[in-house]
Amino acid sequence: MRTTTTRAVYGDPSVWPYHNFIDGARDKAGNWVQFAPKFTSTGGNFDPSELAQLVADSGT
Repeated sequence: MRTTTTRAVYGDPSVWPYHNFIDGARDKAGNWVQFAPKFTSTGGNFDPSELAQLVADSGT
């Protein structure tokens, strides 16, 4: 059960709130933990002019 593992590492959510994942904090073992997304592209051709036209056409 994932909840048991999460509580064992971080403690009760009221003591170790969500913003600690974003801002960074130490877990119960003293390890530094911070959410670090790894965005990657699956490839393709990015055309900035096409994107600009799409935004312009949307009326925003």
